[in-house]
Parts: sequence; structure tokens; C-alpha cells
Amino acid sequence: LFGLDDTRQGIVHVIGPEQGLTQPGMTIVCGDSHTSTHGAFGALAFGIGTSEVGYVLATQTLLQRKPRNMELRIDGVLPRGVTAKDIILAVIAKIGIGGATGNVLEYSGSAIRSLGMEERMTICNMSIEEGGRAGLIAPDE
Repeated sequence: LFGLDDTRQGIVHVIGPEQGLTQPGMTIVCGDSHTSTHGAFGALAFGIGTSEVGYVLATQTLLQRKPRNMELRIDGVLPRGVTAKDIILAVIAKIGIGGATGNVLEYSGSAIRSLGMEERMTICNMSIEEGGRAGLIAPDE
């Protein structure tokens, strides 16, 4: 833990990646539904409840059922001015706010690969808004 005036203090979904703590292949859980943001780095990341947080802190484990998965392939060259937020809002408009309920959403395709890390974080962060359990983007080489 960092002191309140420490420059490393901040929102876990920002400082984890900034500090290099978020790595591909990790499983990351936190008491916030938007923990899925870390999926932009190839980590399986999802929010859990407070009882589960206590269990994880005590045991470093968390029993889970294998989640369903859904691939969302987005190909093509993005027109000038189109952002990651536009992409994810278009996906939500198409499948609905419950269209991915309980799924780990795997984003792929040339449009996704063309995005920078901050944009990928936006996509994964908003996976929850379509009902997803987590968002995941394969890391670049």
C-alpha cells in the first residue's frame, strides 16, 4: 500500500498498467466491475464482490466456473475521428446492454489491432456495459 500523498497512488485500473503490474496472462480481480480494463493487456480481469475480495486476500485463490466466451471481430480501417469509444458504443447498440451477459468478450480484428493501449483499455473497460464478465484483447508481439 502507498501513502495517501504518494505519487503512485491512484485508480487501480490506471496505476496497475502504469507501474507495470498488469501483465499478459495474469488473472486480476478487484472489487470494481470495471476491473476488465486490464484485459487490454492480455490479462483475464474481472470484478468481484467484497466477500470474494476478503477470500482472495486471505488465500490468494478464487474458485470460479469456466465462463462462456464470445469473440467480437472488428475489421477494417477506422475512419478519421472514430475512437475506441465509438467502436464499443456501436457494439453495445448492436448487441444490447445484456447481449453478452456472463461472457468473457474477446476482441479481435484489424481495427482492434490498430488501437493504442489507452483505446484498448476503453474497449475492455466498457465490456461490462454490454453485460460481459470481462473483456480481453490479445497482446501484440
